[in-house]
Amino acid sequence: NPSEVDFRTHLIKLIGFKPDIIAVNSTGAAAGIIIRQIQELGFHGQLFANNGLALSGDAKKIVHDSKIKGFRFLGYPPVNKLFHDAYLAQFGSEPGYFAQTAYSDIELLSQAIKKVGNDPIKVTEFIKRLGTFNGKYGSLTISADGDISIETSVQIFE
Repeated sequence: NPSEVDFRTHLIKLIGFKPDIIAVNSTGAAAGIIIRQIQELGFHGQLFANNGLALSGDAKKIVHDSKIKGFRFLGYPPVNKLFHDAYLAQFGSEPGYFAQTAYSDIELLSQAIKKVGNDPIKVTEFIKRLGTFNGKYGSLTISADGDISIETSVQIFE
């Protein structure tokens, strides 16, 4: 639960099983709190955090302020500089990675509708055949079944 602040009861039970690795699957500040509490409870195995850490400035701050380093987490590349600047000018805040992806998704959908009309089946077929969509701020890779890949990488928290 992203609004929880005390995970110690669950973590003590988990650590009692002596796992080699703990994967934190949470979002918001809770991701950072869980990581901090895992360290406070003395876990010495490997730690991995899902994208909930990468997407939450609050979680990153909690972990950074706790001086926790060296664990792995799922991350995203920085947003395109042109997109960053346009977003900042429009909204007055830093864009998250998915803001750029969402923009490209809307561009893709708009292009598909312009090409084939607003019939959902035709739009879907058109998108599935594209393979790659080159938008204003980036490219989308589309599989034959219509899945759109999002670039990720495993990073080490420093």
